[in-house]
Amino acid sequence: MVSKSFAAGLLLAGICQAQTSTTSASATEPTCGLVGYDSGSELGYYADSATASYSSYSACDTLCNSNTACLSFAIDPSVACILYSVAADNNVVVSSTSPWTFFNRGGVCPTVTTTSSTVVTPTATPTCTGLVGYDAGGTNIGYYTDSVSITYGGCLAQCSANSACLSFGLTAGACILYDYAVEGNDIASPGSGNTFYDAGGACASTSAASSTVPTASATPTCVGLVGYDAGGTNIGYYADATSATYSGCYNLCNDNAACLSFSLTSGPACILYNYTVEGNDISSPGSGNTFYDRGGACPSTTTSASTTTATTPVQTGAFANCPSNEVAYNVSDPVTPFSACNSTYPYSACMADVDGISTYCNLCGSCGSNLTTTCTSDADCGTGYACIENSDCPVTGYPLGSPVCLYMLGGGSEYGCYDALELD
Repeated sequence: MVSKSFAAGLLLAGICQAQTSTTSASATEPTCGLVGYDSGSELGYYADSATASYSSYSACDTLCNSNTACLSFAIDPSVACILYSVAADNNVVVSSTSPWTFFNRGGVCPTVTTTSSTVVTPTATPTCTGLVGYDAGGTNIGYYTDSVSITYGGCLAQCSANSACLSFGLTAGACILYDYAVEGNDIASPGSGNTFYDAGGACASTSAASSTVPTASATPTCVGLVGYDAGGTNIGYYADATSATYSGCYNLCNDNAACLSFSLTSGPACILYNYTVEGNDISSPGSGNTFYDRGGACPSTTTSASTTTATTPVQTGAFANCPSNEVAYNVSDPVTPFSACNSTYPYSACMADVDGISTYCNLCGSCGSNLTTTCTSDADCGTGYACIENSDCPVTGYPLGSPVCLYMLGGGSEYGCYDALELD
């Protein structure tokens, strides 16, 4: 998938289909290509090398024409050519900062055109504070970074001009359009830096949530279950200082009719769940995560924390383990097509855990630094890390693909990773 991580040369940039020669096509590049990022449906990724070049318009056009399944293609000059099984018209999220240009088969011009360059500077102002928080992982249908679009008025105009747009978000340096409403989809989290509005600038019915975080002084009546969630869906994520306390999280859960349990993490953060602790969460002393049932009720499994052998952690956060039908990435198998384990985060990938317990949806976009040692199990790695094999990350003195500790949870730029709930 064409994403910002390809443009930044991150760890997934080496995924490609092996080729041995270039084409000799001389097609003239049209001037009407569509600049942006794809939404999926790749047939093949052809990276330039010292002996082969595919990233010119003529070479990529010839590759597409020689493949009966190819309906469109994209080029990043001097980098790569990508073929797609669908036309570009409805498969591209327009972004003027993307290095990729899309064409339909035979060089036919896509009918979709950018709107960011024709937007008249709007003067609209918001009528409410909007919902401050994070999107819940749905698909965005527009991403704009120009100086006009990243204002409230500009983003409102972009949404109004797109019949599929039901809400929009403003974050640091970007306007993002969505095909769903704020209500029931976005998650309140004061201090996130992201603000969401429904189409037309309508105030989301949940917009007040960002300013009504409870300040009750409840105290726990037991130690809770220390461990990891079992990969279920969270229904609320709050990282502000008040919410990330026992009393704050306790009240957030009580105020949400769907909440059956909550947890406090070392983030610090408060996370709400739509299931009970019993039968779902996994005991693991030292995890840094503590779980309680709704109302602060003590889970019946709390005593197991001191008697149960630590289990290989199941990933917590917005995106847990990989879908059962997703093949883990393997650097030694370049013909395996790259597929993001969550379509909203094209820089994600399923990675193989050396312990064989599971595959993780890795939200990281880089290998990190000081990769000088390998690992034999997750126990060799620190909190939030897993022992991953067959990755692109080089390890000094060891063959490429050797097991190495990689940060698998959303953790921010200090880990070289994208936060699991980060808007952009």
